[in-house]
Amino acid sequence: MNSTVSHEMRNPLNAILEHNNKQKRHVKELTDLVSSILDEPAKIAELEPRIEELQNLIEESLDAQSSSANLTLFNVEDILALPQLKSGKFTRTIEENHICPAIREITMIMDTKANSKGIHISVDYSGFP
Repeated sequence: MNSTVSHEMRNPLNAILEHNNKQKRHVKELTDLVSSILDEPAKIAELEPRIEELQNLIEESLDAQSSSANLTLFNVEDILALPQLKSGKFTRTIEENHICPAIREITMIMDTKANSKGIHISVDYSGFP
């Protein structure tokens, strides 16, 4: 179980760190763009598309960090529930879930690592509700 637990904890934590580093780079570039606009206000029209793109990248990265953190929390809660399971006091709650948002979150978490290895992840959601 240790290898499974460490794997399940390591992946989301690595995703959080990778997305944090991406955000730092994007914020640095955004800061540089704003500085150049302050130096030359005429550049604003030229730089506006890149600023919007950076804002979107930062937002996507924050979403991926949030998903990764939630997955890590879910794993920690599972680990903490083990004593209840062993003692027979474990209760479960059955809830309806939709598969597409879960697949999107997993894809978002794994996408950064895959891209760093030259792998592109693509998911076809046709046929799913």
